[in-house]
Amino acid sequence: MLTLRGSSGADVLPKTLAALDWLDSHGAEPLTSTRGDRRSAPPADPNAPRCPNHGSPMRQGARGWFCPRKDDAGGYCRKTA
Repeated sequence: MLTLRGSSGADVLPKTLAALDWLDSHGAEPLTSTRGDRRSAPPADPNAPRCPNHGSPMRQGARGWFCPRKDDAGGYCRKTA
């Protein structure tokens, strides 16, 4: 994580460019992420059950399999296996 501070965008922009140059020169690579997630999701288990609503692989939690997708109302899908 990197924090850059300034009182305006004009203050932060040169710091951002310098930070990007530094990261690039030190071999840093961006994380691959989908949908703007902050953390990278673990790879899907090929044997995982699929959500009947979304068709996507479910994730295994402490109490079984669950669908990590959001529904149309903005809440999480409630399908489990």
